[in-house]
Amino acid sequence: MKLIYLSHWRFPSDKTMSPLILRTCEELSQSGCDVELWVPRRINSQYPHADPFGHYHIKPSFTIKKLPVLDLIEYVPGTMSFMVMIFTFALSVWWYGKPLPEDVIWYAHDLRDVLFLRKKNIFLEIHDFYENKFRIINSAVFQKIRGFVVTNKIKMQHMEKTYGIGFNRMAHLPNAVDLVRFDRKETKEEARTILALPKDKRLIVYTGSIFEWKGIYTLALASQYLLPNADIIFAGGNNTERNKFQESIQKHNFSHIILLPLPYEDIERAPLLMRAADVLILPNTAKFEISRVETSPVKLFEYMASGTPIVASDLPSIRDVVDETMVNFFEADNPESLANSIREVLDGQKAAADRASVARAEIKQYSWEARIRSVIQFINFVVR
Repeated sequence: MKLIYLSHWRFPSDKTMSPLILRTCEELSQSGCDVELWVPRRINSQYPHADPFGHYHIKPSFTIKKLPVLDLIEYVPGTMSFMVMIFTFALSVWWYGKPLPEDVIWYAHDLRDVLFLRKKNIFLEIHDFYENKFRIINSAVFQKIRGFVVTNKIKMQHMEKTYGIGFNRMAHLPNAVDLVRFDRKETKEEARTILALPKDKRLIVYTGSIFEWKGIYTLALASQYLLPNADIIFAGGNNTERNKFQESIQKHNFSHIILLPLPYEDIERAPLLMRAADVLILPNTAKFEISRVETSPVKLFEYMASGTPIVASDLPSIRDVVDETMVNFFEADNPESLANSIREVLDGQKAAADRASVARAEIKQYSWEARIRSVIQFINFVVR
């Protein structure tokens, strides 16, 4: 099967989708597909000389093809420059795709990347609701999409209700996790020794982007309800995100909060940090649709694979994956509720460990290998 994956992202970048797209391409190629990743030829001053494969620890088993675009984003920041880049990338996809055979599979995770493509085998991953002023255009483009890979059931219902997409054209396939990477043998104490973390503290850990919709401020506010021997570690984000968050922490005099970098290229750090934690926090807010219903949180899958107890916001997007047998829930955007759930885990370690074991058993169905098998099966079913 010849498959061309389309993405207007930069590779590498500090955005979450970049490693996920590359990993998808790697797994597709490992499963026997002839894969090409088509991306725009963009200016990348952040990582000017980095090799995407080495940066994300991806096997170079597929080809990355860079298409010409008009990229002014680093010179003229703003929405207009970004839209021009996307528009010219979509034109390049159409132009370079014209001579290719009709049996090629086209795969993308953003509707705009296939805007002008006129091929019969187009598949699209749905990561948001496409609720915007371009609904007429969205609907027109959706009609030429042959199959949709949708990351949660809420989005499937939205696609059916809003755009009339039949469930026979959709496959429910949440995001995935590298089970081997998070299957660590170190004890909690050994992990803390390696990372130079205190052994006499209760460590409450959040990993991921430092965005407001991730609920980071709810977790920061929860610190005032916790015991003095508990530290909250926020690990992740880029320098700009951490600096902004640090200013907020200092302004409100939050204590017992530690900010750590978590570069993706340091592939060992995240699994070790989750191993060192007493409890892992998924504090997504209910104030943003992307958090409440759209996301299929990769962080949750990583937490589940780590085997460490989890406290998570009680939101539809989270309940699409887990229930009370696997995590301790709290009321989203309620710092006191979050603190109470954290204390419940710390005070009831046996019950928390049992939930973590159930979550770790459940995560096996969300491996990369399982997801890609399902993607290929769905494509074959649709195009047969």
